[in-house]
Amino acid sequence: MQQVLADDGAAIGPAQTTGHHGPMRAVVRQRSNGQYDARFVGRFALVIPFTYKVILRPVASDCCGTILVASKKLPLLGTYNMTADVSNGQMTAQYYSKKDQGVFRMSR
Repeated sequence: MQQVLADDGAAIGPAQTTGHHGPMRAVVRQRSNGQYDARFVGRFALVIPFTYKVILRPVASDCCGTILVASKKLPLLGTYNMTADVSNGQMTAQYYSKKDQGVFRMSR
């Protein structure tokens, strides 16, 4: 099953250190092993496009939702880590790297 999460208007951020704002969307597909493949697509500084894939691993789940974690080394930016709370078609994720941190919210 494919799930598409689209920007809910809150966009990405603002990043607490860089002030980043910009559109972002994600396509998330469940794997047979319970993990998820996600492709994030967006623009940094409103004009620089980016895309990256990451595997989201569930670390906790109950009747209210699921906690997913991921880590991805990005060229020139270092390793980004993410913890996401997913429930009722909403994803709230905190991310951080050595020089950046912030929150993004997406909804289906």
